[in-house]
Amino acid sequence: MAHPLALPKTFLPDALDTTAELAAILARLKPPQPAGGAQNGANGNGAANGAAAATNGAADGNGTDDNDTLGASMGGAAAAAAAAGPPISLRDLPTATDSLKHKLQHARVQIKTLPDVNRTVAAQEVKIRQLEARIEAQKAMLARLRADGAKFAAAGEQEQRDADKMEM
Repeated sequence: MAHPLALPKTFLPDALDTTAELAAILARLKPPQPAGGAQNGANGNGAANGAAAATNGAADGNGTDDNDTLGASMGGAAAAAAAAGPPISLRDLPTATDSLKHKLQHARVQIKTLPDVNRTVAAQEVKIRQLEARIEAQKAMLARLRADGAKFAAAGEQEQRDADKMEM
């Protein structure tokens, strides 16, 4: 029989851990293209400069790559997913995040089924104090039983010694 406060079998901790997946999706996001043929550089090669920056991974001037920094801050699996997936445009972002939305909706439903989820903080604190008092009472009972058991054992040993003396 399962514990009454155990998590439902369908509720996995991965349902709440969406940051790595979200970071992987955001890493694949393509920056928006400038509208109306605006020039990026003063030399008139804005499109070429933008393509070179995209190809080089948008270096930040310190010789480090933004993708490397993002990969280090995400986790190994998320960074691998970001590198392996195709780029996503802003228009495709809602579609790409649908799985996250469904995962969070499922987690929300599962959380609402957890026991005592509607209990207020004050009610939880009262229950905690009651349980702590119960634990202390049980510890006192165990200590008393331990002492009574020691007395009983000592009395039994004394009785055994007395019986041995009588037999002699």
